[in-house]
Amino acid sequence: MFRDTKWETRAEDIMALGFRLRRSLWDWLVAALGVAALGVAALIYVRQPDARPVRLTITAGSAEGLRHQVALTLAGEAKGRGVEIRPKPTAGSEEALNRVDAGALDLALVQGGLDIGPRGNVRQVAALYVEPLHLLVKEEIHADVSRHLAALRGKVVNLSEPESGTFVLAREVLDFVGLRRGDLNHATMSYAQLVGERDRGKLPDAVFMVSLLPSPVAKHLVTEQRYRLVPLPFARAFALGAVAESDPSPVRRGVERSSVFDALIPAYTYAVDPPVPADVVNTLGTRLLLVANKNVDADAIGRVLDVVFTTRFAQLALPPLDPKLLDLPPELPWHEGTLAYLGRQKPLIAADVIDLLEKEISIGAAMVGGTFFLWQWFRRRVRRRRDVGFGLYLKRVMAVERKAEELESSAVIDLAELLRLQHELGGLRLEALERYAAGELEGEELMSGFLAHVGDARGYLTRLILHVRENLEKSARAQGRPAGALWHEALGESDEEP
Repeated sequence: MFRDTKWETRAEDIMALGFRLRRSLWDWLVAALGVAALGVAALIYVRQPDARPVRLTITAGSAEGLRHQVALTLAGEAKGRGVEIRPKPTAGSEEALNRVDAGALDLALVQGGLDIGPRGNVRQVAALYVEPLHLLVKEEIHADVSRHLAALRGKVVNLSEPESGTFVLAREVLDFVGLRRGDLNHATMSYAQLVGERDRGKLPDAVFMVSLLPSPVAKHLVTEQRYRLVPLPFARAFALGAVAESDPSPVRRGVERSSVFDALIPAYTYAVDPPVPADVVNTLGTRLLLVANKNVDADAIGRVLDVVFTTRFAQLALPPLDPKLLDLPPELPWHEGTLAYLGRQKPLIAADVIDLLEKEISIGAAMVGGTFFLWQWFRRRVRRRRDVGFGLYLKRVMAVERKAEELESSAVIDLAELLRLQHELGGLRLEALERYAAGELEGEELMSGFLAHVGDARGYLTRLILHVRENLEKSARAQGRPAGALWHEALGESDEEP
């Protein structure tokens, strides 16, 4: 019977085209189902009731201090996250800790390193910036005090208010350097009193303060009352307790010295002409801590931490705040809200498992279904791309083989071209192996087949090269010439000595 091969071929092409279209449509259908399922999960999630507004109170010490401005900035950034924070001034960190412990305040920005003693309701939310301890002295005694802190003996030294962290830290620093309490005239002026006093003669000879940079009170004393900064370059020795305690009695220390760090006050921080300080001032410092009463809602604490690390608040000082600060060992027990926040920051796989356990069944089912469809689509795409990758290399090897066949069938075999093809084949093999090792090509069977094909092609080229070599050696013997000379001539090279 007569067969119309033309129409049979066309029918086969149409069937092949239909198969490719069905496969492509199936791939995109799987992807569309996955995206749709994830979209449903997202829709269910975003349509959940909005979180209730949070109202919190906070203190950051004196209203004249820079910490209070930090608290105001935190409150401003929190408004956009549904959190209302109301700052309330206090005398300092000690009073702030007392009020947080009593539940009179929800949050506080306090000086780190303080021994909280029996305040069992205070919890750490986060450790923020390092605050340097400033020692400012009147310019007429600056040179003497800079040479030796003993020059403060008999002078009026302001330790800040008794309820402040500065008071506690300054008193221990003075004990550390050997200045007993009877050696000095202690003053306890507040920031407001220091700024409000216009008569320089009524101001203390020296002022201690713990503050972020630049302190507005320190700037006022430098520019308006001619104070200068004195280095306190013994932070590590202070933290280690290298100098013997001046008071051997077993009294509870007010500062946890392991929480005291090296700190720097850059040159020109408080004035340019003349520069104050003229050079970098080495001092000691403590971290600014955000603390809360343990009964403050954990979700509210998590929202506050979002504000701290993901808004403009994080850029207030250098270096900017980073959530990695939560990896530091806490000075106080962690708040439950911080622990929950840390749980949400765990690696993706663990977080996904926790999320699947906590979400509603509808969201979980949609997520699993969408992920399954997308994973199947992705696997098919990766497998196809992998096959295409090996296919390209096989085509290049076949091109080398076709070129070798053309050379074999020519009247004169081009030795240089054979060697070039052999080098190209070796490069293809090396390139494919490197990509396979890097994970860009997958499939042991495909790689094994590719290497076998390369081996066959290489053997074919080697046989052709050996055949040419034998012919050259025969010609060399017939002409009475060295075989190497004919080899170089075949390659178009000169064998003459330079």
